[in-house]
Amino acid sequence: MTKRKCIALLFSLVLLALSFTGCSALTSLKATPEVTPSPTAKPTPVPTASPTPAPTPLAGDAWVTMAKKALPKYIPLDVVMSFSEYSTPQISADGSKIAYRYHNDEEDVVKIMDRETGETKDVPWPDGVGIPHFTLMPDGERVIFFIDNQGDENYGVYLSNVKKGTTKTILPGGLTQCGFAGFHPEDDDKFFVYLVNTQTHAHDIVLFDFKQSERLKIRSFDDLRFEPILLNPGNIISWDIDDKGRLNVVETINEDASQDVWVRKNPKNDNFEFIPSEWKKVLTWSYEDADNSSVLSYDYEEGILRIIDSTYANSPTIYDYNIQTEGRHLIITDEEGIHDPAGIWSNVETGDIEGVAYMRERMEWQCESEEFQSHVDYLTSLHDGDMSIFASSEDDHYWLVSFDSDIKATDYYVYDAVKREAKFLYNANSNLDGYEYAPMEPISFQSSDDLTIRGYITFPQNLERKDLPMVVMVHGGPWARDTWGFDPDVQFLANRGYVVLQVNFRGSTGYGKEFMLAGDMEWGEKMHQDILDAVDWAIGEGWINPARVAVYGASYGGYEALVCATKSQDVFACAVDCFGPSSLLTLVSSMPPQWSSYAKNMYRSIGNPTEDAVIMMERSPYYKAEDITIPLMVVQGGNDVRVTQQESDQLVKKMRDAGIPVEYIFFPDAGHGFSSEEQVETFYKALEKFLAEHIGG
Repeated sequence: MTKRKCIALLFSLVLLALSFTGCSALTSLKATPEVTPSPTAKPTPVPTASPTPAPTPLAGDAWVTMAKKALPKYIPLDVVMSFSEYSTPQISADGSKIAYRYHNDEEDVVKIMDRETGETKDVPWPDGVGIPHFTLMPDGERVIFFIDNQGDENYGVYLSNVKKGTTKTILPGGLTQCGFAGFHPEDDDKFFVYLVNTQTHAHDIVLFDFKQSERLKIRSFDDLRFEPILLNPGNIISWDIDDKGRLNVVETINEDASQDVWVRKNPKNDNFEFIPSEWKKVLTWSYEDADNSSVLSYDYEEGILRIIDSTYANSPTIYDYNIQTEGRHLIITDEEGIHDPAGIWSNVETGDIEGVAYMRERMEWQCESEEFQSHVDYLTSLHDGDMSIFASSEDDHYWLVSFDSDIKATDYYVYDAVKREAKFLYNANSNLDGYEYAPMEPISFQSSDDLTIRGYITFPQNLERKDLPMVVMVHGGPWARDTWGFDPDVQFLANRGYVVLQVNFRGSTGYGKEFMLAGDMEWGEKMHQDILDAVDWAIGEGWINPARVAVYGASYGGYEALVCATKSQDVFACAVDCFGPSSLLTLVSSMPPQWSSYAKNMYRSIGNPTEDAVIMMERSPYYKAEDITIPLMVVQGGNDVRVTQQESDQLVKKMRDAGIPVEYIFFPDAGHGFSSEEQVETFYKALEKFLAEHIGG
């Protein structure tokens, strides 16, 4: 049985749920990924607005005067919103090397550190300019970079050799969407990549050879030399490569958004075309179950699929499924019957699952073996934060462990599982030191239709919890969720005197299939009502001044901010939309061609432009732009392929044509999120001023 490990992937919602040896994405297949701010690789300077003056308090407002005296020390914008100094570490196969990205005012570099001596070497930086991702190769001396072109998500592939001090462009950025899909388990010089075929617009799987690629000069897509593993006919959305490097499992999506699981009849058949007669369909998940179900691994010799399946329970359950007898052996399910798995730890030798992490109010481990429980007990005794195990050496001797806190950046450790000794590596961002941060508190309440809604609230420190201004911060996705931990946006707002309310409204993931499905066809309706119910709840607790409530969100959260501005002007004093769609019709119609296989899924979740056009128009803020009476800020990236520039342009134009003021911040070199520190500084200066003017901070 192939080893499986995955931890804390709640925010990385991906279109393709890939299963390879190592880390597997336990995420909703209907979700499009959210992009979090990341510094660029060798960023191109972006013109910034001139510094804004300090916000002027609302005239005659005694609360502002009191807050100035009571709040903790003002945390400068370039501190609280600074990019992390250190990225999440990676470890080599033998555990001897650790790789990480280090970023400060003087340098931005990927380093490889000797685990025993602490000595480091800089990795040659590729030529790409955009949002970089990197992966340490098993030998600990070579690094694969994926860098897009200023947020356009068309990643280039670059290979750097630390020992030789060289870097090589394998695939120039801007040609096609691609991503790392795993290492070949029997050849350290080879790695799998999924990339969009420029003819079919489907994600194919190819095998790159590092040594061969170093000798090639690639000028265009046609110059690429790779070994095809799978040519996708257009309906394959997921796959599994076994511990021999063979593709033996694929998942396909059907017209009704159900999904089928296929296994190859003859594992020695290496035909890279998907011919159904060469495969056996062994499982079908209905639309209602598919988004919370997936294949984790496949043992061909035993005929056993390890799956996450929500067919028979609300909480996705892990089974071993016998493809011959169709029998199921239950391995583990959430004890509370609510939560989705957030991470899985398996024994490297036996393949047995030893523990599953669940993000409840906070991260909790449900252990299946006494041995693993003893490791968890030791590690959790080291730190009061939430513990995650996210990587290990090939033999599981060395683990990489993180501890998340709500009042500091993440702490990282390397754990010797044989000696049972943990060594501190680094804190992700020491720039935050020296300031006081506000604790994040879990909440729950009943919606107006009696659904339990959960989330988090953060109060500005040292202020009486009475008559305070509040920012409702709506998460993106919407197939994602807010979690407990350090959130720079939350701390930025709390430090400025605002209560921050985060709501895991219906449709959010993490709380089982029923809660997620409750959001289908409810954009702008019941999902919006959950936000209104949350505001009513907070006001009812006596904490909030009803005249000082703002809404702020990105992606889906930006859409919800626009809905609030068009439907609930009596509740919100102002709204901030970042990268959010204004029309459900144009959002669905403008999906990139490589997402076409998900169209039926999106139609059932959001609406079908052909059949549901009237409903979608009614729930689209664009068609109600003339109803906006509260101050609105709109933020858009020119390279955004998920929520295109059209979404913001059309709304802003309609408002301005009607004489309605709107503050529009456009970043031509941003995608679905900020791609440089300059962009972050420009936006948050504007946000700070905007909120201070309209709800007083």
